[in-house]
Amino acid sequence: MATPAPKRGAGRPREIVLNRARITDAAMKLLKTVGMRGLTIRALADRLGVSPSAIYNHADSRATVFAWVQERLVAEVDASGFGTLPWRQAIERWAWSYFRMLRRHTELVEIGATVPLREADASAQMYERIAYGFRSEGWAVRDVLPSISALESFIFGAAFDSAAPTDIYITGSSAQAPILNAIVAAQHRNAEDTDRDPSEITFELGLHAMLDGLHARHSNATIANE
Repeated sequence: MATPAPKRGAGRPREIVLNRARITDAAMKLLKTVGMRGLTIRALADRLGVSPSAIYNHADSRATVFAWVQERLVAEVDASGFGTLPWRQAIERWAWSYFRMLRRHTELVEIGATVPLREADASAQMYERIAYGFRSEGWAVRDVLPSISALESFIFGAAFDSAAPTDIYITGSSAQAPILNAIVAAQHRNAEDTDRDPSEITFELGLHAMLDGLHARHSNATIANE
């Protein structure tokens, strides 16, 4: 006679099937393949092997899931220098950590560029620290957000560009571009003589140029208002 199967105990299962962390993990993996437009609650539920209603028990909308992903990304960004380091050093620490995080997750650049802060408390706190850094340095209120946005636009673009193929500037045999070809050849020779990642060299050049320009603009505005 077969032994009867043990009865399942009453009540909730001991292991939680879904939570914010697991939904966020699945969303980040899904974003790599389908992007923001393809990440629907149904697609996320299918990936997790649950019904859409199970997702809605934790996240009330797709926007909430995007905010969770944004919060996960911001946790990797270092804004600790604002209030403890000189303005330029704080900006450089933040920008480099932001760039390196997005370079690891280039498919998520759109998240960082488009998700509002209404449900992203950690992101809001990061921008609060940055805004404090600008204001404590004497920047006018009207210049703070445009300056942050300009820096972020550069960081987003640099992170996205870092995924470009290394031969992107090599022209076809029929192209009449001798100056460009000579520069590309020289660049490739220089790259062989250094251990640095070319995308980091490019980022460093662009970041220094932006910070020099922003600082000069701020200094000129300060003098004009004296």
